Amino acid sequence: MIWSILSLVASANFLWFFVPPDDFFRYLSEPLEHKILLGFWIGTALFLVYDIIFLKEDWCIYVCPYSRVQSVLYDEDTLQAIYDENRVVRYMMRIKISSFLRKKSFQMVLIVQLVNTV
Repeated sequence: MIWSILSLVASANFLWFFVPPDDFFRYLSEPLEHKILLGFWIGTALFLVYDIIFLKEDWCIYVCPYSRVQSVLYDEDTLQAIYDENRVVRYMMRIKISSFLRKKSFQMVLIVQLVNTV
């Protein structure tokens, strides 16, 4: 249900490039006189629902032209932003170690304060 509402909003937003929003809502108040606009709006919304619910990532794999063009434009000098798992592991280890040390140093401060008060 929520995807249907969001797709109607997104397809209306798309149609606002061609029909001003004020006219768009006025045309929706008289749907029998503006069947083509209503058809495009509903058709685009149905396509978005199908894309989001059923195709998901398969759109990018099978249909999206960017993946086809990207493989053609790639050569040895192409710069890439790639995911480095080793860097993430090192970063996560640093975070875990620093949080561990902070907890331990806080505990040590409490112990020292308790010892000093006795």
